[in-house]
Amino acid sequence: MRVVVHLHLASHHQHPVDPMEYKTFPERLQEWYSRLDLPPVDVFVTTADPVLEPPIITVNTVLSLLAVDYPAHKLACYVSDDGCSPLTFYSLVEASKFAVLWVPFCKKYNVQVRAPFRYFLDESTASG
Repeated sequence: MRVVVHLHLASHHQHPVDPMEYKTFPERLQEWYSRLDLPPVDVFVTTADPVLEPPIITVNTVLSLLAVDYPAHKLACYVSDDGCSPLTFYSLVEASKFAVLWVPFCKKYNVQVRAPFRYFLDESTASG
């Protein structure tokens, strides 16, 4: 009898699976913190094998991080290449040159899709 009651109660308390919808409110963050109060952030991007993890993915990750709307003097991005790949190294050297153009472009035009390969794949932004 006790087991039956327990199973009966458990079956009535099951919750249906509902998808969650998350909304972000960046304007509320500005109410809580001024630009000077934001903490410094260090981001580590790791890679090991240029064959399994193509350098273009690492480059797009780094460029996306550099283009976030955060004070530049409080954001640091570190890349750890455990494979010591020259291909990854030279890709990041070229990415640093591109970042000089890409980061100001994202901030000036409030680009939300900050990974270059995603931005240029999106038909709505590519067609103008």
